[in-house]
Amino acid sequence: HRIYIYDNIIIIIIIKMSNLKYDNIIDNSQHKLTSNKNDDLLLQVQSQPQSTKSNDAIVLRNVHKTYLIGIEGVPALRGVSLHIAKGEFLVIFGTSGGGKTTMLNIIGTIDAPSRGDVKIYDKLIRSTTTDDELSKIRLDKVAFVFQSFNLFPQYNVLDNITLAPLLHEKDMIKAGKSKYSSIKEATEALEQNALELIATVGLSEKIKNYPCELSGGQQQRVAIARALAMQPDILCFDEPTSALDPELTGEVLKVIRELSERGRTMIVVTHEMEFARQVSDEVIFMADGIIEEHGAPSEVFGNPKSDILRSFLSGISK
Repeated sequence: HRIYIYDNIIIIIIIKMSNLKYDNIIDNSQHKLTSNKNDDLLLQVQSQPQSTKSNDAIVLRNVHKTYLIGIEGVPALRGVSLHIAKGEFLVIFGTSGGGKTTMLNIIGTIDAPSRGDVKIYDKLIRSTTTDDELSKIRLDKVAFVFQSFNLFPQYNVLDNITLAPLLHEKDMIKAGKSKYSSIKEATEALEQNALELIATVGLSEKIKNYPCELSGGQQQRVAIARALAMQPDILCFDEPTSALDPELTGEVLKVIRELSERGRTMIVVTHEMEFARQVSDEVIFMADGIIEEHGAPSEVFGNPKSDILRSFLSGISK
């Protein structure tokens, strides 16, 4: 056996014949090794990280995402591997077009990878995973809070929060799989849960208001409560304060900070560096479709190793 480590890829080669002379070509995109001299070569390639630990909520293995623009493929992610532990608060930041939102969309089951594996608890996602399959995983495991609030303008705050879980429970009742015996029982329970969530985000006095009657910060807090109403294991935020005026940003970050203390797995894409430094367990800096740096916020912000990150942080501080 010969073991080689190349660019975070472990290559184990078993050679059946001794004294072989061969020219090895490592194709980093396909992770193949070829020999032009002999076919008796067995290759086993594994991208780091290898195994799924019992404490993992999310695992990405060599994830690529390419979008077709015209006749050309444009890579958004280029071989990303990552473990996110249960209960971890992870912040992703980086350069414009660096792949932050693409990676969040794949983690949040909005999209599937072009190549590589994603595991959400026991659910495996690959390029062949259909939209319907992604939707089922998302319904079971993941909730998403977008930049734009996406509230239903025709519904008040309470109805915005109860709509999705009530529709889900109606389907479950019809299928005989609900914990509720009737739609009435489900409605009462879900409304009570919604009221508790509205209190959590500090909007108890707004339950009958419509989105047009709320500030941007209030609408985003309703969107957070709506996401929590589905009781997700994983909560994803895509730049939740980017559409807000500076004076409204603090109230949304305060809610996210309080949620982080409850042990829910949370992934946040944000440009709020001080928030990331103070609240997150881990931070990731992305550029050009790869993870440039990943670690504790004190290490990544306090001791940046890459020139790209140092330049990025220097630009923010000016």
